[in-house]
Amino acid sequence: MVQAIVMAGGESRRMGRNKALLPLDGKPMITHVVEEIHLITSSIVISTNEPDLFSFLPYPKVEDQYKGKGPLAALERVMSYSEEEWFLIAACDMPFINHKVYNDMYNKRGFYKAVVPKYEGRIQPMSGLYHKDVYPLVRHLLEADKLRMLDLLDLTSTKYVSAFSDDINADEIDNHFINLNYPDQYEKFKN
Repeated sequence: MVQAIVMAGGESRRMGRNKALLPLDGKPMITHVVEEIHLITSSIVISTNEPDLFSFLPYPKVEDQYKGKGPLAALERVMSYSEEEWFLIAACDMPFINHKVYNDMYNKRGFYKAVVPKYEGRIQPMSGLYHKDVYPLVRHLLEADKLRMLDLLDLTSTKYVSAFSDDINADEIDNHFINLNYPDQYEKFKN
C-alpha cells in the first residue's frame, strides 16, 4: 500500500495567504487534492505546522520534526512512523492532480527507490513516489542542511517518467502539473 502525504506546510509567501484554504469550485483547494488522492489510497496524512486549520479534513495532521526545513522534513516525519513501503507526495497547491498519473508512476517503479515525473523538461519532485529505503538519505540530507528534494533524487536510484500511459490524455497530464502559487494564477482558475 501507499502512504500519501499532502503537503500543506508552506508559508504561501507568493500567494500572500494560505493557498491550501483558498476556495476553488466551492471547496478549499486542499480538498480537491485529498479527494483525488483518496482514489489511490485511504492512507493519507496532512503535513502542516498549523493542524487546527485543517480540522475539517478527516485525516491525521502531522508536524515536522525539523521545523522550517520544507518538504524533505515532511517526508522524514511521515517515514519515521509509517510502516508503508511507498510514499506519495502531493502539494496542496496542485488542485488538478490526477490519480492516474500516480498509478502510472507506481506501475513503472521497478526496483527504483524514487519515481518522479519530468514534465516539459522539468523534474517534479512534489508529485513523486518515494520508497521507504530512502529514509536514511532523507535524514542525512536534513542533518547536513541540504533541503532540496533534488538532492535526494541525486543520491538514490530514480526513475524519471516523462511518457505516461495511453489511458491518460494530454489534458489530464497538463492539468496534473498546474501549480497555483500566485494570485493571478489562482484568479484564472477559481471560477
